[in-house]
Amino acid sequence: MPSIPPEVIAEVLAGYDLEPGRVRAVRKVLQVDTAAGPVCLKRVKDKYTTGNAWYVAQATEHLLQAGCTRLPRILLTRQGGPVYVHAGRPWQVQAWLPGSKPDLSDPAVLAETARALADFHARSLGFCHRPPAIPAYRGGKLLEEFARKLRRFELLEGEAKSVFGKATAGLLHQAQAALARLEASCYLELYADALARGSLCHGDVLARNFLKGPAGKVYLIDLDRCFVEAPCADIWDLCYRGVKKRRAAAAVGTAVTAYACVRPLSQGERDVLAALLSWPRKGLKVIFACLRRKERRSKRGWEQELNRAISFNIPLTKVDSLVL
Repeated sequence: MPSIPPEVIAEVLAGYDLEPGRVRAVRKVLQVDTAAGPVCLKRVKDKYTTGNAWYVAQATEHLLQAGCTRLPRILLTRQGGPVYVHAGRPWQVQAWLPGSKPDLSDPAVLAETARALADFHARSLGFCHRPPAIPAYRGGKLLEEFARKLRRFELLEGEAKSVFGKATAGLLHQAQAALARLEASCYLELYADALARGSLCHGDVLARNFLKGPAGKVYLIDLDRCFVEAPCADIWDLCYRGVKKRRAAAAVGTAVTAYACVRPLSQGERDVLAALLSWPRKGLKVIFACLRRKERRSKRGWEQELNRAISFNIPLTKVDSLVL
């Protein structure tokens, strides 16, 4: 994190009636000791509006009041707002949570992370934002996103074949099958149910957005992208980002089983999750990256990159046995 002048830190914290003590940079935030205890001081993205910040603050407070103990509380300024603007730049202060980035390749840590996500989903029910809160993202778009990427892939099929050969046809077939499966599922019904019941998704399930506490408990941080969506989207993200080569099936099984122990999955949710997991996300990412900048790597280099991505794929029959 870039060095922040002490006077800026003091002025920002004064907006919260806090006086800074020791300051320490931790990843992309600052840990600041105050008389009220340590706090987390972070810059908020400039593209984020005050309405977006209010949405996150209201969602966090709703979850805390619902009994969720895996989130940091967002402090409000003296004026009662969720961000403090200094020299045109927005800042946010949260309660400090001790911990480190979890290693999702560890099955026990992955399972605890899945349980933390399930607890977040279960306790988010009933959330209804109030003005001036505005969500930064909208849910219900996975079908549209898959269809758009598939159309793009079909248009680029010939160009992709010139680099990747027969692997292109296999990925295209997998993408078509996954989209057809998602279209036949109850995804849109689950999204409508999430809207009606006020069910939140974290929206950015990365290892860096979790903290493993000293006692092994996993916490969620950085709710900047949270929005109303079917919880399957978050589970898919966790499986996608927690999966490691040669252990993909085992990792998915661990995550889904641990999640369902806290928040049971309906058959409809399992059908949607199976469709999402069958989507060749890593493979398409490599192909689109290659066709944007072929000159930056040799053909063999791109082939090796795609083979690594394909090694994460789980056969459809295996997906069904793990999820359904």
